[in-house]
Amino acid sequence: MVTKRWWVVGLLLAVCCGVAQADRAKAKKLTDAAVAKFYNQGEWRKALEAYQKAVAEDPTYARVHYFIASAASIIGDLPVVRRELALVAAAAATDKEAAKLMKLAAKDPDLDRASADPAVRKLLGLPELSTLTPEQRLLERRGLWGTEEQGGGVGSGQWIELTFKKKGKFSYHVSAVMWPDSEDPEATGTGTYKLLPDGSVELRFKPAVWVSSMPSENPGVLRPCPDRPLVCFRAHKESDRWDLHRGVPDREYAESDPF
Repeated sequence: MVTKRWWVVGLLLAVCCGVAQADRAKAKKLTDAAVAKFYNQGEWRKALEAYQKAVAEDPTYARVHYFIASAASIIGDLPVVRRELALVAAAAATDKEAAKLMKLAAKDPDLDRASADPAVRKLLGLPELSTLTPEQRLLERRGLWGTEEQGGGVGSGQWIELTFKKKGKFSYHVSAVMWPDSEDPEATGTGTYKLLPDGSVELRFKPAVWVSSMPSENPGVLRPCPDRPLVCFRAHKESDRWDLHRGVPDREYAESDPF
């Protein structure tokens, strides 16, 4: 109800008071430019900044709110995803474009990471995670999971994708960026997995080579994260360095230099 009131207030401001005479055409142009220049290049944070210019032109433009939700999902900013996707959902009753976007959202890969959030699942019309079997949770939405670690200085930033498949099979893709040489080593392969009684996943890699990260042994075990057991796996008991979340890894974060 609060979200709908917010949307109505925004609409009244745009139409009646103007918000400097809301310009849908300009908002669309700014959104398209942000998508082409930043979003499609994987520069999610710059895209989020650029989208605000479109929001300023027309706060009722559903498409820009959808793209904000998508970028926020990839970087794991769930509060922003909830807020922006709720705006699109509220507008869907009277806005045809918003209605189409909500249908797209149900399967949009860019929303995979946020789809593990209960509030977002409700907006997308997805069943509660507690009603799914462990394997259904693992394979839902393409079965793709990711993790990332930021590097910097002479260290390296890494990101890893694991794609779980039916019949206990998976594939993996590891990539890293090294400073100052800007090398981009990659490793790919396949393997088999087994669900254990405690909710953990045992992985056996083929070939039996793996970067010294997640996991460092073969076979390796991914255990449910204590705070998010249904939507997260952890490679090491002591650290959350390599928490495995649903959806593609945030490559931009891994590539950034914190120093």
